[in-house]
Amino acid sequence: MLATVGVVCAIELVGVALGLAAPAAVPGWAVHATAALALLGLRLGVAAPAVRLAEGRTAEARRALARAQAQQRELQQLVLGSLEGVVLHRDGSIVAVSQQVADTFLFRPEELRAMHVLDLVAMDSREQVVGWLHARTDERCEAEGQRRDQTRLQIAFVDRGPAEDAGEGVRALVVQDVAESRRIRDELIAAKNSAEAASRAKSSFLANMSHEVRTPMNAVIGMTSLLLDTDLNSEQEDIVATIQSSSEALLVIINDILDFSKIESGKLVLESKPFALRSCIEDVLDMFALRETSGKIDLLYKIDESVPTQIIGDKARLRQILVNLVGNAIKFTESGEVSVTVDSKREDDVHAIHFMVRDTGIGIPRERVNSLFESFVQGDSSVTRKYGGTGLGLTISRRLTEMMGGRIWVESEEGRGSIFHFVISTPAMPDADEPVETALRRKRVLVVEPKDNVRTYLEELAHRWGMRVSSASTSARARVSLVREGPFDIAVLSDRPGRFDALKLVDMVREQFTGTTLPIILLLPPGDPKLFQEAAERGVSASLARPIKASQLYNTVLEVCSDKHKRVSKAMRTTEFVQLAEEQPLSILLADDNAVNQKVALVTLKRLGYEADAVAGGHEVIRALTRRPYDVILMDVQMPGMDGLEATRRIRANKPGGQSPWIIALTANAMATDRAACLEAGMDDYISKPMRVGTLITALRKVPAKPAAGGR
Repeated sequence: MLATVGVVCAIELVGVALGLAAPAAVPGWAVHATAALALLGLRLGVAAPAVRLAEGRTAEARRALARAQAQQRELQQLVLGSLEGVVLHRDGSIVAVSQQVADTFLFRPEELRAMHVLDLVAMDSREQVVGWLHARTDERCEAEGQRRDQTRLQIAFVDRGPAEDAGEGVRALVVQDVAESRRIRDELIAAKNSAEAASRAKSSFLANMSHEVRTPMNAVIGMTSLLLDTDLNSEQEDIVATIQSSSEALLVIINDILDFSKIESGKLVLESKPFALRSCIEDVLDMFALRETSGKIDLLYKIDESVPTQIIGDKARLRQILVNLVGNAIKFTESGEVSVTVDSKREDDVHAIHFMVRDTGIGIPRERVNSLFESFVQGDSSVTRKYGGTGLGLTISRRLTEMMGGRIWVESEEGRGSIFHFVISTPAMPDADEPVETALRRKRVLVVEPKDNVRTYLEELAHRWGMRVSSASTSARARVSLVREGPFDIAVLSDRPGRFDALKLVDMVREQFTGTTLPIILLLPPGDPKLFQEAAERGVSASLARPIKASQLYNTVLEVCSDKHKRVSKAMRTTEFVQLAEEQPLSILLADDNAVNQKVALVTLKRLGYEADAVAGGHEVIRALTRRPYDVILMDVQMPGMDGLEATRRIRANKPGGQSPWIIALTANAMATDRAACLEAGMDDYISKPMRVGTLITALRKVPAKPAAGGR
């Protein structure tokens, strides 16, 4: 611009100069024309940029307008295509509508754009809608709508606020056909009711299936248990034991299917009660120790000092997880070790308790690890698979750990074993201050155990109790320890077929130990009462069955080391029968319509020392009580004529308070609701079939003692 002005000025000066220098040669008009042209050039040079700037601004405004129009068209397209009934309006005047609104009120969208919102409302509802429009409230406004053909419908308006990019003052309304929404709601309710009915039918079917299968299973398992307690030769005992183990395996499958169904349907509810974690783990290991009698697998557990003594949760379901994991570990381990290790981290009042179940078995192929916790998936899926099962155990364990606020995972290497981890989140009871036991401090103990891991575990326990430990892995080293490191206060010896003969080991210790008889504790495999008896005859102070339980070993060592210890032999019997009737005399009535189940129960009670009476239905129970009083009734639930629940209600009504007998449900119904129904009917306890002798003993021991005078 400055350059242009300079050029124009130069031309003007040249023209003036020419006019002055040669006025005769140059006409005057030429000079003036030149000056005029220079002045025009100057003006154009100054004005052109301003014109170009104005043109640029106009183009930008046109582009902004085009963008706004495009956005408005896009918004209108969105409104027209909305699945909801949408109306854009400015102070009630309709700007745009969705196709659904047009279809509902029988107009074309372009017709509605020339109308008012109130044109969609019946005359007698307009005042209400006008007030609502002015109030601009978040609440719905229900009114009578009116279609083009004057028919009416129930509608509701919902104010969605200003509509972006639709222009100033434009607001969005959602128009709902209340009748249609009610229809959809009714359909959803009907679908929900149908699903719940299907779930109830499924639960009922599973309960009935469970009952029908458990009833004969009760007879099979009960009779084989009774048969195993009789005198059998080795071949007969092997056959009966096979029948029993197969029956137990079938029962596990039934329980897995039932539990999986309850979890899937959301019917499984966890209890929240305090229980001792150590006893829960020991119960699981005890159960498998009675099955695993080959001596090839060591069952161990270790609980870190950070773990609380008592936690609050569902003991039965935690036990179920451990049973699944320990059972799998044993199933896939030919020889070696299966161990349970527990530690804990505390966050405020909640403990994250971490369990590890480790085995030295075959391991899991890497490609199957990720799918291991899916339903019906197994580590061995080949057609000729060696290991049975439903493939539900790990799925159930995963669901249970999740319900307990935790998770489960696995580490495994094929051919080298597996470690299953799971964590649960739980509050804990405050640990009581246990009295410090001084009786074992500085006591000398000799541990003889060939397996390194077991020997190390025993050494750790002894050190924790303040004892001084010498250990040996062979008989020869034990002999050297007795000579060089004695005298000892106690010896803990392990029986290992092929390595240690327990009784010869006892004799060797007796020969080497001079002076007072050395107290000896033997660690023996379970299930061989003859070995326990022979140990007692050799003067062994105590015999404990593996797996080693820290609390039991501690109490036994304390008892043996004390001045008042008595020689005890804690033999593991093949059966659980005791003469309970001598300890707790009871008159018992059995109610069961199945003849085989009656026979199983009566024989089992007879082994416990009870002569029970039996009836087959609820009416017979009522008549039997008129003839004589009973202390206990074992009551089946499903019986013809009058079931056990109704019979219980009548007994409670006719014999209130202390006159009423103690009633124990004895039923194949195994759902949680079945237990609740029994207790609600007035029963005192509940045993599910197949009936276990230990469970029956526990239930009978709960029966309150008879009063000194009068009846119950």
